[in-house]
Amino acid sequence: MRWGVLFCLLVCMAIPAAAELAGRKVVLVVTRHRQDPDMVKLEEYLTNLRSDLGLGRAQMPLVFMGFEDSSAEGGYFSRLGFKAQDAPVMCVAEWGDPERFGPKKVVDEAIVRRVEPDATGDIVGVVRNWLEMEGYADKVSMLPVTGPRLEPQGRLEVSDLRFEANGKPLFLLNARVRLKNVGENAVTGVKVEFLCRTRGNAGWRSLGVQEIERIPGGYAVARDLVGDTRELGLLDANQAIQPCDYRVRVVYGDQSLIEEGNFQPRELEDQ
Repeated sequence: MRWGVLFCLLVCMAIPAAAELAGRKVVLVVTRHRQDPDMVKLEEYLTNLRSDLGLGRAQMPLVFMGFEDSSAEGGYFSRLGFKAQDAPVMCVAEWGDPERFGPKKVVDEAIVRRVEPDATGDIVGVVRNWLEMEGYADKVSMLPVTGPRLEPQGRLEVSDLRFEANGKPLFLLNARVRLKNVGENAVTGVKVEFLCRTRGNAGWRSLGVQEIERIPGGYAVARDLVGDTRELGLLDANQAIQPCDYRVRVVYGDQSLIEEGNFQPRELEDQ
């Protein structure tokens, strides 16, 4: 009962009761305290900006919260991926459904930590992202400034790359790559392509492409590829696997990395 009352008070302070939040994308601002000087400046700027865009409270929900307020649930912020020392934080957040769940996640890395209340470029950058997500792209030209300072991508490294292939009777190919994000920020939109070529063949052949939506900072993710060597041009006339080179190409944002290796069939190693 106490939790429900506190949550209702929190939401009523942030936006009008007429604006339903369940399942919606909101512009969320979190400072140390709900009424600290940073929040006062940010709230004033954002409400004026919303008015300048010709949007109402129900159309563009602005939610304001404080890390150290008694009504703020700590679980909100931990699942969003930021802490009190990151304040002020501004992001586009997806609200949970039912509404009492609170903010569910940051959407598409549209977040700025330690935002300066006077840094209008950062503030407007998050608003721009919200407008584009919610179908108000036609209003982007009405924004006073351009160029968000959204958090940069992290940095990926290949921590493990394996390749195994068999001729008859199994005709099985197994490839595996493990990517680790060694940066602090998340990496999004990752494409992983496995390639190979037999010895003496100058051209690389794609074995398949896989996608990874998001790798948080400090985390590792593995991707496996299983195939039939009869379909990949890796067999000789006797249906035995040939020695080959293998490669994985990883692309994310404007970054890319390539890791290569050599595969020697076990039967040749034993000779």
